[in-house]
Amino acid sequence: MPFVLRRVEPRFLCRGHVPAGSTAQGWPVGAELEAVANGALTTSLKQLASLLTIAEDIFAELTAELTAVADRSSNLRQRIDKVEERLATVDPKKVPVRNLMKGIVSCGEIAIYVHIGNMVFGGKNMLTYQLDTPYELGQ
Repeated sequence: MPFVLRRVEPRFLCRGHVPAGSTAQGWPVGAELEAVANGALTTSLKQLASLLTIAEDIFAELTAELTAVADRSSNLRQRIDKVEERLATVDPKKVPVRNLMKGIVSCGEIAIYVHIGNMVFGGKNMLTYQLDTPYELGQ
């Protein structure tokens, strides 16, 4: 469940009361109902104002995030353009192609010969504690 980031206030609209110090005898008929309705209207306007400020904050955060995404994407576009420029200058006939089936990995002056065998986890390649465990090898 996500954390509450913002809260719209006031939460309860009609939790008002009749103004203190006034008696029902001095009021006209329906005045209490009108007082409660006016209180509900004012709290609903306060709630809408709170909602408006929260929406403004949300849109400001979205704008900031979207500008950050736009900046990152423009940087990536510039990097892609640089790579395309470099690739345009490369002659594909002069680039050496390796034969991957030979199993030779060369690193400058050093060449490493790799033997690809059938038994990768055979007896010679296993550690001593693995040889002591009671299981059969590939039978």
